[in-house]
Amino acid sequence: MEEGLADDRRPPKHDIPDSIMFAPLRGFETKFKVTTVEVGYRLEDAVADKLAENTNKYQELVATLTAAGHRVQGVVVIPLTVRGGVPHSTRTSLVELGIDSWVVDRTLNKLHVAACKQMATCVTSEGR
Repeated sequence: MEEGLADDRRPPKHDIPDSIMFAPLRGFETKFKVTTVEVGYRLEDAVADKLAENTNKYQELVATLTAAGHRVQGVVVIPLTVRGGVPHSTRTSLVELGIDSWVVDRTLNKLHVAACKQMATCVTSEGR
């Protein structure tokens, strides 16, 4: 137990996503439009599993926020693969967040190149 906090005063325990984006709802000072964002790394053949896992992981948090009167957009999962592949669902997720498609395309291209360079370094290092 944390020092100074009684069990009954602790906030409910939830898994915490990588990012929570919020914007005030018009006409409500204390209510927000909320989007949770999770970045997940997987092998290329398990991207669909990661999407489902991370979407389900935050259902309790989404339910709690919804019950408090916030408009929850759900969970946006940004899948990245450990070998440098960029799944189409990554682009879809970033565009869904409101990022211009040209920015998304340029960013994903740079991520892919950086991941490939990193993989080359790992392979070279292990081969010695």
